[in-house]
Amino acid sequence: SNKINIDDNFSVQRDLREGDNTYGVRRYLLLSRDNDHGDSTQKPTIIASINASKNILFGAQLHAKQSGDYIADYFAACEPLLDIAKEDASINGQQVQALAALNGLSSWVTECLERDGEGSQVLTSLLHGEQSNILLDNDKEEQVKKQGSTSSSNRRARQNVKRQSAKIILDNESDRILMVDAIRAIATGVPRPGHSVVGQGTYRDGEEGWKA
Repeated sequence: SNKINIDDNFSVQRDLREGDNTYGVRRYLLLSRDNDHGDSTQKPTIIASINASKNILFGAQLHAKQSGDYIADYFAACEPLLDIAKEDASINGQQVQALAALNGLSSWVTECLERDGEGSQVLTSLLHGEQSNILLDNDKEEQVKKQGSTSSSNRRARQNVKRQSAKIILDNESDRILMVDAIRAIATGVPRPGHSVVGQGTYRDGEEGWKA
């Protein structure tokens, strides 16, 4: 069944986006049962939700607070969703994986996008297509820190810190637009045009941009 009563107060609704395919794109909703025997036209209150695609879980969200403690409410509401979602995600024997949002990073990327890339060299290059194939190809940077020792042996320690920036290689203009749209969708949580959820394909298309 796509509706599972977990106790007297709450139920989990499995919202399948690909017919009856419980392993395809889907959404799990924690619903209040306050109106189970009341007005059937009134939609139940959504307490929390989580998205899934195949064995990937993502986008856990608290929609309605139950107390003054957001963190406690978040974990309490998402736990029953995760229990059911994990069971569905493992039906083909694959290991369940989860993606978690970095809200601070997402907010910063969103702000940079709204400022036409200002604040991020990567986003500026992507938005304006300033380089044809290689948008960002920084050379390796090596910083050597020398720390003197005052001990009798007068030993010196050297610490090498190496950092290499990511490289994005795009074959054509459509790939650039695809990556920008994916980065924007991941940052804002709003699906790309023609998509119903921010799913696995979006994360794949935007991966190199985020890593850069």
